[in-house]
Amino acid sequence: GRRYDLLPEQAERMATSTLRPGASLRRAIQVFGSVIAISLFLKKLLLRKGDVAPCKHCQRTLVMNGKEAPYDATKELPKAVRQFYRRPLPDVGGAVVAFASKRGRELFQEALAKGYLRCFFPLIQQFRTQDEPAYCGVSTLAMVLNALSVDPGRLWKGPWRWYSEEMLDCCRPLDYIQTNGLTFDEWNCLAVCNGVKTRGIRASESSVEEFRKHIKEACVEGGEAPTKTSEEIKNRGETGLPPPSTQTTATLAKNDDGGINEAAPIMVVSYSRKGLMQSGDGHFSPIGGYCPSTDMCLVLDVARFKYPPQWVKVDKLFRAMLLHDKVTNKSRGFWLVRKSESKSQLLFRLKAVVISYSHMHR
Repeated sequence: GRRYDLLPEQAERMATSTLRPGASLRRAIQVFGSVIAISLFLKKLLLRKGDVAPCKHCQRTLVMNGKEAPYDATKELPKAVRQFYRRPLPDVGGAVVAFASKRGRELFQEALAKGYLRCFFPLIQQFRTQDEPAYCGVSTLAMVLNALSVDPGRLWKGPWRWYSEEMLDCCRPLDYIQTNGLTFDEWNCLAVCNGVKTRGIRASESSVEEFRKHIKEACVEGGEAPTKTSEEIKNRGETGLPPPSTQTTATLAKNDDGGINEAAPIMVVSYSRKGLMQSGDGHFSPIGGYCPSTDMCLVLDVARFKYPPQWVKVDKLFRAMLLHDKVTNKSRGFWLVRKSESKSQLLFRLKAVVISYSHMHR
């Protein structure tokens, strides 16, 4: 073959490279890393909106399980499920007004000025969103029990006694409620078992006048408060609260911590959403206030993932309660719920709870 003569510099460079056996390995690693980086960049660039990106965790799992087939994310996905992110309140000719809207805030200001928000503040402290689509009944009850300062007599978490949905497992098992919800009588049974006094009235056995009277009973602040318009309050810079002389211990059913005693009821309504042109059917929620000039009550809707709290015309809500429950073939209705002096008659299941107090913050 042909013989090539190397220059001294070339010969020295070749000799030096032979003395560094790891140089070529490092160079290969650098090239491999560059190829990986470029491929990932191209993959991200070509991934269109709506495409399914494979989960890195799933990829690692497939490799660890020894599966050689390439990962296909579409095979792991369940069948398409219709999804929603909330719903707008239907237009019912002004009979339903969103609580946080401009008009809703005006109604709230007037209700506050006229003293019809007594039950709002204890309830808003405990306002919760139901954990399951059919948990409106148990979520409403947990909210009311905590607003009335009812001691459940058993542990919730850690050293604390508190009501939550999973603790309301009397009368009907929770797995049943999760699928079927509660009827009028079942909700009443569950409430009584957990230490409150209830007066349940079906809409078919009542009237819109009686319903309105009981709303005022639950919402009014220590009797009929002075009636000032929101414009008067705005112009005078007043708070809208009744004067201190009307807020005596004999007339104002409040505790120092903002709770309410058993003499002051909380109203809960059971109605059909169909009567308000909303999706779904039977629903439970507490009443948080009343605006007398518009004859609207504040429904603190516990399904906040679906509809917001809303002001509803009293006669419209009453007609929604008249619609029959398809399970019982009876109308729905409302309750006046008060704290009972006697302890809960519910026999709770025994649970073994181990608590370490060394790290517990009280």
